[in-house]
Amino acid sequence: MRVEDAPNEKWLGGASSDRSSKGETMKEAIMMKAAIAVDVGGTYLKLGLIHEEGRILTSLSIPTPVGEGADAILHKISDGVKQIAASSIAEGVEILGVGLGIPGYVLKDRGLVTQAVNLHWRDYPAKEKLQRLIPYPVFMDNDANLAALGEMWKGAGVGAKELIMVTLGTGVGGGILIHGEIVSGVNGIGGEIGHMPVRLDGERCNCGRFGCLETESSATAMRRKAVEALQQGRESLLRKVYEERGRVTPRDMAEAASVGDSLALEIFDSAAYSLAFALGALINSLNPERILIGGGVSAAGELLMNPLRKHLERFALPEALEVLTLEIAKLGNDAGMIGGGYLVFQSVQALS
Repeated sequence: MRVEDAPNEKWLGGASSDRSSKGETMKEAIMMKAAIAVDVGGTYLKLGLIHEEGRILTSLSIPTPVGEGADAILHKISDGVKQIAASSIAEGVEILGVGLGIPGYVLKDRGLVTQAVNLHWRDYPAKEKLQRLIPYPVFMDNDANLAALGEMWKGAGVGAKELIMVTLGTGVGGGILIHGEIVSGVNGIGGEIGHMPVRLDGERCNCGRFGCLETESSATAMRRKAVEALQQGRESLLRKVYEERGRVTPRDMAEAASVGDSLALEIFDSAAYSLAFALGALINSLNPERILIGGGVSAAGELLMNPLRKHLERFALPEALEVLTLEIAKLGNDAGMIGGGYLVFQSVQALS
C-alpha cells in the first residue's frame, strides 16, 4: 500500500483553495466557459463560479432556510445563481449550467431527491423546480459523489479512475468511482459507505439501523465515545476540556493524542478500526487504485492514518493493498463545488 504524505491542513476546515495566490480574477476569465456549482448543506448553501480548468473564480455562502420549506431553499439557490451570473456575464463569462450537490439520495436521471434528512426532503423534484427558476441547465448528484469527482479532477485523486472517497465529519459520506464514473446504483443509494454495517451490537444510526460505520467513525461518534468514557471516570487530558465546555471535539482529541493521551489514542484507533473494516470489504470487492480520506476528522493526519493502515492489513487482501494509494483528500470544503463544476462540464460535453 503506497501512502502519500498528508497535507498541512487547518482543523475542521480542511485544505481550501487560495484564490488570491493564484492571481485569478474575473477579468482573467473573459471569454471563458464556466459553471455555477451549488453545495447544499443543512446550515449553508455554498455557491461557486467554476472555471473550465477547475479554479473557483468567485464564491458565495447563504444560510439555508430549512425551516421555510423545500421551495424556499430553491428560491435562495436561484437568487444566489442569479447574483453570481449577473457579475460573471458582465465580464464575458459563458455559463454552461448549474451543478447541484444534495446531501441525500438522488435519482439524478429523474432529477428527484428521494430523501434528504437534513433538508426534510422526500421525493422532491429539485431539478425540475430549480430549472423553472433559472435560465441554465441543471445537473445534480449526491454531495459526497461530487466531492469525489472534484478530488479526481483537481485534488488528490488526479489520474485515478478507480477511486473511493470517504468523508469523516458529522456523519460519514462516500463516493465510489469506477472507470471515472460515479457508482449511483439503481435508485441513487450507491456509495453510501457511512451506512455499511460494522458492528452487530452497535449504536442506532440516523438511518434507523444499528452499527453503521457512521456510528463508529464519524466526528459525532468520536465525541460520544469520549464523553461516555469520561462520565465513567476514565482519566484523560480531555477531562479538563469536558468540564470547562461540556463537550470535546476531534481537534481536542488530536491535541491530547499527540502528547500520548491513552483515551484519545484509543478513540482514533477505534474509529480507524471500523473504517478499515468497511474499506477492507470495498477494497477486496472493487480493487481500487486510490482511497481518499476527507472531512474534518482527516485533519488529524497520521493520528488517524497510521492505525488505519495497520488495520487495513488485517481486512484487505495483500495483493489489493500493493496497488493501492491511501491518502488524505486535498480540496477540503471546496471539493463539492469543484465536483459540481466538473459534473456540468462533463454533462454538457456528453449532450453535445
